[in-house]
Amino acid sequence: RDILINSKSLKGTKSHAYVMPSERSLNIDENLDLRFTELLMKDFDWSHIKEINSISIPWKSWYGNESLNLTFPESWNINISQMNDASAISEEDISYSISNPINSEKLSVLAKQKNSVCIAVDDLTKPTQAFRIIPFILDELHHSGLSDKNIYFIISTGTHRSLTHNELCKKLGTKIVSKYKIYCHSAYQNNKYLGETSAGTPVYIDNLYLQADLKIGIGTLMPHPYAGFSGGGKIVLPGLAGIKSIDVNHKPVNKSLQGKIGQVENNSRRADIEEAANMAGLDFIVNTISNSLGDTASIYSGNPVDVFNTASKKALEVYSTNVPYNMDVGIFNAFPRDTWFLLALNSLNVWGSRDSDKEIVRKGGTIVVITSASEGIGEHGLVGKGMIHHIRRDKHGTFGGPLQNRNLIFYCPTINQNYIYDHYKEDVKIFNNWDLLIRELQKQHGNDTDAVVFPNSSLQIDSNLF
Repeated sequence: RDILINSKSLKGTKSHAYVMPSERSLNIDENLDLRFTELLMKDFDWSHIKEINSISIPWKSWYGNESLNLTFPESWNINISQMNDASAISEEDISYSISNPINSEKLSVLAKQKNSVCIAVDDLTKPTQAFRIIPFILDELHHSGLSDKNIYFIISTGTHRSLTHNELCKKLGTKIVSKYKIYCHSAYQNNKYLGETSAGTPVYIDNLYLQADLKIGIGTLMPHPYAGFSGGGKIVLPGLAGIKSIDVNHKPVNKSLQGKIGQVENNSRRADIEEAANMAGLDFIVNTISNSLGDTASIYSGNPVDVFNTASKKALEVYSTNVPYNMDVGIFNAFPRDTWFLLALNSLNVWGSRDSDKEIVRKGGTIVVITSASEGIGEHGLVGKGMIHHIRRDKHGTFGGPLQNRNLIFYCPTINQNYIYDHYKEDVKIFNNWDLLIRELQKQHGNDTDAVVFPNSSLQIDSNLF
């Protein structure tokens, strides 16, 4: 794999990007002693390395997991801000986690004398590699004596659309789809009322899920603007909840429920979610953490609350990113949340601060959001055009701050300009040609431009905030 090195971290030098065709990863930290850096550059064989003005970023989650090459003017100062990251785990790691749950009996014990099991899984808007995890869960269930006919799956879509057959195969694996019953949740019907949470959220939950004797969830922790992270009880609320429940929990005007990216403790939104999941009887959960390529980097299994709390600490570590401020241009890649255009602004998760001294892009600068939007605009029952929480994005409580007094440009090959007017101001532009986009940026900012690239900004968290 090409390894990117940003020489801006070498004190007193001009910034360029380099490509090293080697399996070796070489990271040069900006706080490194300059004498050590000089020694490193002297002793290392640089003969096969050439200066270039392009980088590669991950692209098309679930639809090829490709690389996208971005070129920049040679006169630009490019800063590549990568998260700490982690390697992909093995099948043995997954097996160990399922067999050694946190603060819970093993699934083979929990499933004894149970007549039915429902396994809830998130959809393709999350990078959860459920197809890797499910076989190990099934092994445990089979050891308890359960047969395949007593096990079924439900996709926790929340207000998202149902998955097609091919999409189910991507998420769960072809063998699972060919052998088990699989349902997709609907937020609009067949949901049973269970009462209210302490915060007053009415809890309506999918009846197919409630009918199971043992309830299991599979999800991933990603930064979330008010729940801290996805994962945990969010597999139930909003994943398996009715529209009334989702509406109240998500309402921006609901000041009694507050939280922010990466915040787990003292987060009333998260507490509301976990209370609803407990009311719905979530027995066992598997939560993962993604790496920069969309692979599973960590896995935790067992008691839903304890798993989420443990996983959230690891998520902060893996997703942590050194973030520069006051740049002319910020380039935010939505991968691995790049399946829908409607979710593209999750790429601003790395912009976690509302402090004017910690603004990634200066006022008057330009935000560039990159998304493959492989499934197009997407279908969202809350924020889609005409839906109950639809609002122009620059007026939204989560995104309004970063979008104020800055230019916004999208790079997306699947969406045309007319869609922009449903969600953004008319001066927001969308490009499907990178070279034309760069020309536009040069018009705005000239040749001596400071730019930062976040290769996985929907995952990345500003390390200065924690």
